[in-house]
Amino acid sequence: NRALSRTLRMAGTRLINTTSWPELGEALADALGRLAIPGCFIALEQPDGAHRGVIAVRDRDVSFELEGHFSRDRLFPEAMADRPRRVTRLLEPLVLMQRRLGYAVFETGPLDGRVYAALRDHLSAAIGNLDSRRVGMPS
Repeated sequence: NRALSRTLRMAGTRLINTTSWPELGEALADALGRLAIPGCFIALEQPDGAHRGVIAVRDRDVSFELEGHFSRDRLFPEAMADRPRRVTRLLEPLVLMQRRLGYAVFETGPLDGRVYAALRDHLSAAIGNLDSRRVGMPS
């Protein structure tokens, strides 16, 4: 599908070129909206192996710095589970050059796996880019 490929390419370009965490959150919210994906949560791995929630997008509303630690027992914030209908979620690892960055949980929209794989790769590159420039975490 040409339109989908173009949307993914544009979203990827915007995500990869972000220069701050707020800009990444805005770019992610826009991409999710264009792709009809209701929500996404990103947690980054900490040196002790725990994960810290850094961005949550739900219906284009962006939140930063989510409370508490995240793990396989608590993959995403409870607020993201509060939906009036049944939801399918997809867990994707965020990895850059064999370095584990964390993970993303997508609330699924389209049933095309290419969408989530592309977003995962773009987010990994964007987060790796922010990290390599030592851009401060959102507060």
